[in-house]
Amino acid sequence: AFRLTLLALMVLQNSSVVLIGRYTRSSVSDDELYNVNQLILVAEVCKFIGASILEARGTDIIASVNVHVIQHPLDFLRILIPAGLYLVQNTLLYVALS
Repeated sequence: AFRLTLLALMVLQNSSVVLIGRYTRSSVSDDELYNVNQLILVAEVCKFIGASILEARGTDIIASVNVHVIQHPLDFLRILIPAGLYLVQNTLLYVALS
């Protein structure tokens, strides 16, 4: 049930960011357009906050960061590579939409 909830939240988040980004960029004049990087930054911060809330629902967030990041830096670096590629993918997606 928890995995399905996470999947539904990811689909909702990705769909809403694309739709809201497209709507907000098409509803203003060219001189009032914001940079696509600002949209990506806000979306990633919202995802970080949501992930922190989901992580903190069962454990202490500081203890979780200590166990999963500080004590196991190689695992953190392994996750960092796909996260960076995902960021590049999102950047290209939003640039293509604008």
